Amino acid sequence: MILNGVCITVGGMMGSDTDGDGISDTEETSVTLTDPQKKDTDGDGLVDGCTKDPSTGEFVMDSGELCNQAVTGIFYPDYATLNSADCGGVPYVGCDTNPGKAGDTAGNQLAQDTDSDGLTDRQEKKTYHSNPIKPDTDGDCLKDGVEDTRFDANGNVTQPPDGFFTACMPVGQGLVCTETNANDPDTDKDGLFDGAVGTSNGEDLNCNGFPDKGLIPETNPRVWDTDGDQIADFEEMMAYGGFLPEINAIRATTPYASGCSLAGTAQATPMAKLIWVLLVAGPLVGLFRQRRVNGEEGTEVTSIS
Repeated sequence: MILNGVCITVGGMMGSDTDGDGISDTEETSVTLTDPQKKDTDGDGLVDGCTKDPSTGEFVMDSGELCNQAVTGIFYPDYATLNSADCGGVPYVGCDTNPGKAGDTAGNQLAQDTDSDGLTDRQEKKTYHSNPIKPDTDGDCLKDGVEDTRFDANGNVTQPPDGFFTACMPVGQGLVCTETNANDPDTDKDGLFDGAVGTSNGEDLNCNGFPDKGLIPETNPRVWDTDGDQIADFEEMMAYGGFLPEINAIRATTPYASGCSLAGTAQATPMAKLIWVLLVAGPLVGLFRQRRVNGEEGTEVTSIS
């Protein structure tokens, strides 16, 4: 069939399906260019087409790469032909992903992760339920694979009875931090985005997946109260009307240690102490100099009169 100048085929009309992936051999060799001898051409754990539930006869929408096309009965050369930007929303199975091409070893390696976010198409469709064609599902500037740093597709986000997310748990002599949620731009519910959205309303401002301790330290997007002082990060970062981000960042991260904070054990970094001194001393020195100048000017006026 020719549709808008593109050769397509109608599913179920083109003969046998040797590999049982839901796409006929003829369609695989002439339209999708997938391997008719392999049900999963790119090796990501999803069949090239789509499979059906044997008990209902309905397509299982997270079982394959081209389930949307399979439902319509029409396959296209471009896997993204029927895709919408949001894939129909959570659980994001409404988008087709790249099934790969027969014999293209390097290309098939890339095709396993259609949006190049660090999570395979199978992880996003079947387990994590993030958008498989959008590298940053929740729009917080952190790629889905950065938020799921263990690549286990479960987020490892636990929620205790108090309603706040746990950030760091002692394990042996170190700390293990949970990950942020790729489907929630504010994992710890502290009022700040996990990453950088805008200029200051965020925690991991360089979007690298870690709360850095640099000149302006970052708060931890995995915990609502980075420094353990029982004041939410948002409240500390928005102090002074939010116009003094350097001071506020130090307020929100002191005490601070090893990328995570435990109340009563973490200590302020030397850099944080230095910045505090400079920020507090600077205005005082300026005020002193101004008063001295004003005093000298007053003395000169008195002597002239």
